[in-house]
This record gives sequence, C-alpha cells and structure tokens, in this order.
Amino acid sequence: MRTYWKALLVLVAMALVMAVDGVALVAVLLTFGLAFPLVFAATGALALLCLYPAVRGWKDNRVRGVLLSAALAAIVFAGPAIVGDWQARRLVAVATSADVAPPAMPENPGSLEIRRPSSGHDGLFEGSGACGSECRALLRSGRVDWVRVVMLDMRGKPLDEQPVRVRLGRGDDCAAPGFAADGGDTCILQSADDGAPAGLVLSFETGSGKRVEGLTDRGFAGPRRIWRVTARRPGDAAPVLRRTAVEIRRPAMPAIVGPEFNGMNSEGIRFQQTARRHGDVSLSATLAALGLAVNPAAIAEERTAAVRTRGEPPSAATTRSMVAVLDLPQAAPFSRDQARPVAQWVMQARAIRDWTPERTALFRRVLRDRRIQSPTFADQIFARNPDLARQMLPDLLEVLETDDGEAVYTQARRIAYSLADIDPALLAPHATRLAALARRDDRTGHAVLLAAGRLGIDPRPLLVPFAGEGDARGASALVRLRAACRAEDRWGEALVPPLKDALRDVRGTPGFRRDFVDAAARALARFGETDHLRATLPGLGWDERRIENTIRRAGRESRNGPDC
Repeated sequence: MRTYWKALLVLVAMALVMAVDGVALVAVLLTFGLAFPLVFAATGALALLCLYPAVRGWKDNRVRGVLLSAALAAIVFAGPAIVGDWQARRLVAVATSADVAPPAMPENPGSLEIRRPSSGHDGLFEGSGACGSECRALLRSGRVDWVRVVMLDMRGKPLDEQPVRVRLGRGDDCAAPGFAADGGDTCILQSADDGAPAGLVLSFETGSGKRVEGLTDRGFAGPRRIWRVTARRPGDAAPVLRRTAVEIRRPAMPAIVGPEFNGMNSEGIRFQQTARRHGDVSLSATLAALGLAVNPAAIAEERTAAVRTRGEPPSAATTRSMVAVLDLPQAAPFSRDQARPVAQWVMQARAIRDWTPERTALFRRVLRDRRIQSPTFADQIFARNPDLARQMLPDLLEVLETDDGEAVYTQARRIAYSLADIDPALLAPHATRLAALARRDDRTGHAVLLAAGRLGIDPRPLLVPFAGEGDARGASALVRLRAACRAEDRWGEALVPPLKDALRDVRGTPGFRRDFVDAAARALARFGETDHLRATLPGLGWDERRIENTIRRAGRESRNGPDC
C-alpha cells in the first residue's frame, strides 16, 4: 500500500502543477512533446483511485476488490459520457422546439432566393462561389428558373448592394468567344437582377447558442454553435420550413481528464470533450425537405466540372461565365461574388501563351471595365506578355487618365504598379503621358510614379527632392525612393547625390524615418554606394549585420527587378 500511496501522491501533485495556467503548454513545448503524457496525470490519479478497492483487498478478498474497482472505473470513465449524451439530447430538443416541417411537399416555387453567410458556413454549401455545386445542379434540373444569392455579414445584413442572380442558359447563350459553338450546351450564367421577389426564400443563419432561448450548458453537455434555415414564401408571415442544427460538446468516451488547451494557453483540470453536430441544415438537405431534391450524381458532376488542372488556359465555361458578368447592364461596381468569374478567368489566363485576337479583346474589356474593383492577377498578365502589353498600353493610359483616383482598387491602377516590371522600351513611346500621370498626387499618380526611372527620360524632375521640409509631395516620398531604386542603371549617377542628401537629413515621425532610411539605403545599395552606407547608417541606428544584409540583397536580381 505504501507504493500505491506514493504513486497516487506523485500523480496528484503533477496534476495540480499541470493545472496552473500555461504550465502544461510550456512543458510540452520545452520538451518537444516528450512531456505530453504528464499532461494527463489527473487521468492517472483517477485510475489509481478506482484501483483502491482492488489494491486494498488483494490479499483478503481479491474478487470483490476487483469487481468494486471495475464498477468505479465504469462510473468514472464512462459515466460522464453517458450523462453528457442524455443532456445533449435534451439540448437538441430545446434547440429544435421551434422547428417547422412542411405538412406536404410545397409546389414548385419557380425561383429561389438564398440568403447565406459570406463566410464560416461550416459545410452547409458546396464550393466557394455564391452558387455552388448543389445550386448549379438545381438550375440544370429545370426545377427553378433562376436563383438569387444574397451574401450576409456577421450581423445578418447584406454584405453587398449587388446580389448574385444566376440562370440556366441554352444554345446561343452559351457561346464563348474563341470556342466552337455547341447548340446542345447548357451553362450557368449571371443575369441582371430586376429585384423581382423569388417564389421561395431560404435564410441561413449561424451563431452561438445564445440565439435560442433556454439553450445553455447543462452539466456535462453544452451548446457550441447552432445553424438554422428558414424557408418562407413572399408575403407569408409563417415559415414553410424551419430547421435547426446544433453542435454540442460532451465528455469523450472513455473520460480523459487534464488541462484545457485554448490557443496558446492551458489551464485548469477538465474532462476532455468532443463535439458532435445534431441535425442537417445543409442546402442539399433543405432542398430535399422542400421537394426540390437534387440527384447526388448531378452534384458530383458539377463538383468535378469545377476542378481545373493547374496551368490550363481558361475553358469555354469560364470564358462565357466572365462574358456574362461583363454584359451585365448595372453601372455600380461589381460585388466580390459577382466579379468572381472575372477573377477566375484572369487567374487562368496567366497560362495563355498565344494571345489570339479574341482573347486580346476579352482582356481589353477587363482592363477598361471600371466596375471591377476587386483584386485579380491582371498585372501579372501584363508583365509576362510584352506583345500584349504593347497593344494594351494605349488603353491603359486612357483609363488611367480618366481615373479620379478615389476608388480603393481598380484593374488599371493595379497594372500601373507593375509598369516598373516591364521592358522600358515599351514605355518610352508613352513617356510624356506617363510623366503627366506620375505628377498627380493621388493613388493613380503614385502607381505610375514607380516607373519614373524607366521611361527613357531624366527622372529627376519627377523624383527630386526625395523629401524635405515643406515638401508638398511628402505622402509619396517612399514611392519616389522606390522608383529611384527601380530606375535604369544609366540614371544612377544623377540620382545618387540627391539620395545621399535625403539620407543626411531625415525628418518626420519615427515610423516614417525608419521606412524612409530603409528605402533610401536600398536605393543607394542598388547603385553600388556601399562605402557611403557603411559610413552613414551606423549613425542612424543600423548595426553592421543589417547594413551588410541590405548590401547583399541589393545584388540580387529577380524576375521583378532589384530588391527595392
């Protein structure tokens, strides 16, 4: 018995130590995981306590002691999970108490509106787009004429003013520029939204258990998250259908006791828990409950069709989806979900090597469409294809010259940032127009200013002075330094003296001075002024290692030019 009590005392002491905030996590990290078994010392202590009857009666009444220990072990290690399951069923009953099931399959609604969270939908929908695999399969089945998808933010409000409305296209609707027409094709296309009410509205919501009255922790079980879908017809107060799914945490089987790990912290002694979702409110299950069930094979076919081999140019389906978006009559900027087909086409177009007239015309439409204000890879296409860039530069300049510079993002401005990455010979014929744009003190001007040293003209009128008291262009000081670093080698002799002057007298906030010195040092290192940097930068707080790293990186040439 003495050995038993010693072992129990050690395990209890270890469990108390591991219960201190952060100790368990630190122990595991410092021992590279070797101390992980010690985290569950409390479980070992419980096991030893259950063994007490067997150890105590081992000599006198072994059978009774073993049976008592087995009963204690069953209660301790299985009881919490059993009680937790019973409490979880009661929580499920509370969560689904307000659910409504349709008394009979409703008639075909003709059209559908889906109101869904923009993120964190936890597998309720397939795919990342607004209309996923099950939505597309429903349209192809002909059960509905169109589907409107409204993305919601965390508060349940519409994320964008422009919802996504999709329909099934046939025949000529599915023709794609540059691809042979197939009269038997069907395709899913975005269409203009006239605001007409849909025949049925599905509203999906997700959140914590606080959304349901009475859904609170009950001993061993506790609600973690709920999902609810409600189906309504326009004008009807009562829902056609309401379903609720709830995720409930309860102790694992067998019970494991130890500290709870929460991110980068560990604390306390608790039963380790497992989470299980009760109920299915996915779009597929909801459609089936409403009599709009979609064949799983059709969903799988849509899922397979969405898979693209890396390095392939845009397919006919991707192309016609983008054209449908560009053909929308709306004047307002596209929402991110509306512009998704455009972003997909541009991303895949990076693999195009033969820019046919049809493909060039499509890229020109993308470049000139001001409604696209979400990020794409259009700048990479421009930088990687010199012949295409030569054809597109007049269009780019026209768009930039009429840009008011207020929008946070535009296709043309993103391409303008990449002008410093293309052959200067392509920019030289347009030097006058580019220089005029670079003088603008707005987002557009700053984007073009990066290429000031690659226009074939003296860049000093555009870049110098780099900074100084009373400089009206202070907001673009860092841009001018980066432009000097990206300038052609022939301008080094002209730019080095003003760069040294700028490094000698740095003013502004501490954060600005830090960034300014770093940018000026990179530019001087780019032009080989290593001795000047070694003599000057220590006085500005730089150590030898940082100076040498900056000098070494300046000698690296990448596809995008020097390290600036």
